[in-house]
Amino acid sequence: MPRIRSKLVKHFRLFAKTKAEKQEVLTELVAQSEVLTELAQAVSQQVSQRCGRVKRAAAARLTQLVEVARTLLPQIQQWLATGKVATEKLLHAGIPAARAIARGSGQVKFGRKWLINRLAGGYVFGARVAARADENKMPEAALPAYRRVFGAKATPQLLVSDRGASLAGAPKALKQAGVRQVGIPPRGQGAWLVGKPVQQTVKSERGKTDGSLGRLKHTKYGFSHRQERSLATQDAVGQRAIVSANLNTLLRDLLA
Repeated sequence: MPRIRSKLVKHFRLFAKTKAEKQEVLTELVAQSEVLTELAQAVSQQVSQRCGRVKRAAAARLTQLVEVARTLLPQIQQWLATGKVATEKLLHAGIPAARAIARGSGQVKFGRKWLINRLAGGYVFGARVAARADENKMPEAALPAYRRVFGAKATPQLLVSDRGASLAGAPKALKQAGVRQVGIPPRGQGAWLVGKPVQQTVKSERGKTDGSLGRLKHTKYGFSHRQERSLATQDAVGQRAIVSANLNTLLRDLLA
């Protein structure tokens, strides 16, 4: 069994100066992490149901960390070998839903993906979606979300989405569901699905939606860069930020 060096992380941060030194220390860290993963699995398997609650909880935690490590370590090895972030790379051992989201052309976003809907007047609602949820299907997903808020038969007269969702099948499905107009800016030289007067409305609403998203991400509401350590609390804080923004919008309207 390889010797475990507990001060490798400190050495990497304080003493490894060159790229080659850092690469060497990181490679050793990954190798030792693989050894610790096998040890953790062996220890967790020795805890039976007859053990106390504390031991069972610790064993369950070890099992969870082992599952994360078996996914994360190959992703780190790929990054060490190629310099490229793996698709859906895990970002947090306790929040597996937080992933690296590839955007094409080598661009990568980090975090969790939400579908945010904006109503006239600046009110917003939304929910977290899968890390690799298809952007083209977001308009279709927005309609059920709208009906969960306003009723099973409620249907917006105009549904606006960004150009990343300009999939040919989405407008047809939405119109069959009762949406009269689907405002999706076309990609490239594609044709609009609505007339010129509505096109101006769509462009205006898209700009306002970007503003609402920026507002949510402000430190005042705490929608982004949260420190909670579980998926449930992350979701709860996201919803709290949405409610807080809506309450401020409501007060603004009441005062007006």
